[in-house]
Amino acid sequence: MKQHKILFQLFLRHTAWKVLLILLASAALQGGLFWLGMPDPTENSLEVALAPMVSRLWWIVLLTFAVIVGLLLSASTVRGKGRTDYLLDRLAMPPKEVILCQGICNTLAILLFWAAEALILLGLCWLYGAKGGYLGPQTIFLATWQNDLLHSFLPMEEVSRWARNLIWSLSVGFAAAAGSAQLRRKGKAIGIFCLIGCSGAIFRCPMGNLALDVFYSLLALSIAAVTLYNAAQIGKEEDHEEETS
Repeated sequence: MKQHKILFQLFLRHTAWKVLLILLASAALQGGLFWLGMPDPTENSLEVALAPMVSRLWWIVLLTFAVIVGLLLSASTVRGKGRTDYLLDRLAMPPKEVILCQGICNTLAILLFWAAEALILLGLCWLYGAKGGYLGPQTIFLATWQNDLLHSFLPMEEVSRWARNLIWSLSVGFAAAAGSAQLRRKGKAIGIFCLIGCSGAIFRCPMGNLALDVFYSLLALSIAAVTLYNAAQIGKEEDHEEETS
């Protein structure tokens, strides 16, 4: 148990403050871009004000996600200051337990990304109101149903989208942990890069599409399962080499 606590602290120390800084930078960039490019809010509704900005904001969200996943991927391969690879060797924990601990930490980081992005998008609505736009009781609610990007992070009553987001976060978290283990053993982390590549479609998935939500959920689970299996095989090969040497 003590080793698991040390491992959690190791991963959190490597990622937590960096993820927060990335999210703050993303919030500032999205807020500044929206403020400067917003059409006159006194003459345009919130949905109209957001519409021309969606493509630009989508690229920033995708870049933010990719940078965070890249950071998570490097959590057990750092060879500079801190030497997480050295500390992991000293702990001598089974690869499966390392992946489990790192996967939980990674999933929390991805969930933080989703929550932060939802708050950022709500913050854009506040900027619209601060610049003179009308925000009524139903304004933001209507905006989430007319804007795919906003709806993906604030699905409101669409249960399948909430479930898909949770499954996606879990899959990315553990695929990144497995990919990190593969890189640490000189392997290839192809699965997590496939998930990053699919994220652009996830962030702008049309609302009210149960079939797509199910498809992306199954796709994420399948890629994560294959990545975890490949990482486990590398661990078995190392154990076999140690037994025969």
